[in-house]
Amino acid sequence: MVCLTLAALGILAAIESQTYGEVDPFLTSSSPVYRANYKQRDISTSFLTTPLKIDYTDTFVDQQDCKTYSQLIVTDIKNQYIIGTQITYDNTGSAGLKAKVIDVVISRSSTEPQFNVTKTLAYVGAED
Repeated sequence: MVCLTLAALGILAAIESQTYGEVDPFLTSSSPVYRANYKQRDISTSFLTTPLKIDYTDTFVDQQDCKTYSQLIVTDIKNQYIIGTQITYDNTGSAGLKAKVIDVVISRSSTEPQFNVTKTLAYVGAED
């Protein structure tokens, strides 16, 4: 249950970071590994520092492995993204739950030829 509650706080911190373009201290307190599109990056200058109006989020919490998996969709005409985020938490020691690894896969029209954020949003909306 500790993993579920604190992991939920972690993903809320990530979504808030992306919304406001400021990395939440909860995510950086343990100096996690941060990777964007499979390349290690500095979290303080990462994609999380880009403020975006998020139109859709969905998150799954894996309580056994203490990970969160989230999908974010941004339909802004100038900044269209589909973002997949996996946060792995370290649930050992007396310090409590800390972000250990943050992996982000960022899809956009300039990198994906079949990219269509509007259709994707319609498809995921129909699933809910």
